Amino acid sequence: MRLLFNQPKSLLGIAVNASTLSLVELSFKKQQYHLLGYGLLALDEGEVVDNQIVDTEHMGQRIATLVARSKRQTKQAAIALATDLVITRYISLPNDFDEQDIEAQIRVDADQYIPYPLAEVGLDFEVLGAAKDEVGYNEVLLVVARAEYIDQYSDALVFSGLKPKVVGVEAQAIERAFQLMFSGNINYPGTTAVVDIGQSRTTVYIAQQGQFVYQMQQLFGDSHLISAIAAHYGLVSEEAEQVTLSPESLIDYEQLIFQPFIDTLMGYLNVAFEQYAATETSAEIEQVILCGKGSVLPQLDRGLQRQLSLPVTLANPFNSMSISTSIDTEQLLKDASQLMTACGLSMRCQMVGY
Repeated sequence: MRLLFNQPKSLLGIAVNASTLSLVELSFKKQQYHLLGYGLLALDEGEVVDNQIVDTEHMGQRIATLVARSKRQTKQAAIALATDLVITRYISLPNDFDEQDIEAQIRVDADQYIPYPLAEVGLDFEVLGAAKDEVGYNEVLLVVARAEYIDQYSDALVFSGLKPKVVGVEAQAIERAFQLMFSGNINYPGTTAVVDIGQSRTTVYIAQQGQFVYQMQQLFGDSHLISAIAAHYGLVSEEAEQVTLSPESLIDYEQLIFQPFIDTLMGYLNVAFEQYAATETSAEIEQVILCGKGSVLPQLDRGLQRQLSLPVTLANPFNSMSISTSIDTEQLLKDASQLMTACGLSMRCQMVGY
């Protein structure tokens, strides 16, 4: 079973994480992406645990609610597995292999790459280009996931009334969205750190010339800030989460709560940067881009910029797109950094023409 299915002409990108559902709908015409609509929906605690959907039928209802709120009519959708749920391998194969040859060879060598019986997994691959160290060979990215995980996510789409056309991988979707940002901005430096701050996980990706070459995940996210606010000010979690977006009324928030949060995040970033610096292909990081739910915390970008002495900005993959007149562009600017995964998924619409 191939992990990815045939791509349609237009696509809803649906991203699921522990705290948020996000949706982006793009079309691709005349060599340009067009943003037709988007939406965000908060999830309750326990709906997604360890990156797995607990109740696919219930999640389908949540997705249907988001689609309805976003006034989307497209039924074809893409969804992404969390990177933790997939195995990726880079392998070298002769450059005269076509897709059938590649798949056949992968199946012959499966025990080298896949720690599960082939009947229990879905797989996909992408030819990346000529292998650097082997003449006559291509480098191939192999992606493998347990069938039960693929079914979880695709079934959630089915229960929502959508048609699953692509089951992708979160990291690759974010990379695709970042590559669009990189290609559309001649001022981007060669080496960039993309920092995805989620509810309980922060992932650091290092990109060189638009390609991700390193990643590290840490168990730290904006839930740590919410817990600190709740404990210090005697609030319940829901109240604490609300005030993170407007904390001005909290006494000593900046000094006692927010700065320690930034310091801890800085510690994790420094570990990732140091480990990246020890790799053979490392280069000096010139810019940091924030995405994910935690990226919208007020003043986080400025606080990190002061400590890193590097430009820190929020991701916006929609800068080079035309935007539907039905979209509030001011609100989109506030939400854009939370939509990287959904955007990267919806960009698969480009794979067929109009």
